[in-house]
Amino acid sequence: MVVIMEEPDLFGTTPRRVEHRTYFALYPPPDIAVRLERYAQDLTRGRFARRIVSASRLHISLNGLQRGEQLAPEQTEDALLIGEAIRRPPFDLVFDRVQTWDGGREQARRGPAPTVLCCSEPPREAKALYEDLRRRMQEAGMRSGRSAFNPHITLFYAPGRLPTRTLPRPLRLHVDRFCLVHTATGAMRPDYLASWPLKL
Repeated sequence: MVVIMEEPDLFGTTPRRVEHRTYFALYPPPDIAVRLERYAQDLTRGRFARRIVSASRLHISLNGLQRGEQLAPEQTEDALLIGEAIRRPPFDLVFDRVQTWDGGREQARRGPAPTVLCCSEPPREAKALYEDLRRRMQEAGMRSGRSAFNPHITLFYAPGRLPTRTLPRPLRLHVDRFCLVHTATGAMRPDYLASWPLKL
């Protein structure tokens, strides 16, 4: 559910929609996140970009809980138990290309399209982590993500399409933990609810 606030405030402005999201995610180290934000700024130089994702919000999404007007305590508790039960080894993600996901006509109706950093060949350990989370969420009666895992980092949103390009020097991220985070429309940074190391 999305809350639509229609009453204007004291200054006559109408607040935008507020949506809460809770999801499992992987995060790059802070120094790499800062480099990625600068890279996004370079890519958008001379172009109209609606929004560049700040370093503190750059992430790789795993499975998400139901979106809504507020945190759902019962789902959050279930997600914490699921995260605690996961046993998977660490792995490396190699991001080797940048592309715009335009989504065709449907995306055009929704607004600016995301330009993302992608992996050509996600490792099976990453897919196994995603599938474990998805299966356990389904067993708990929770909504889960798509069956296929396509790890990516969204860099910015823009109405135009950036030609797909291969990175001359792929970015390798060593992933040794995953997180459960909460964010809301307008928040400057995510709220980290829990973090678990990857180990067998």
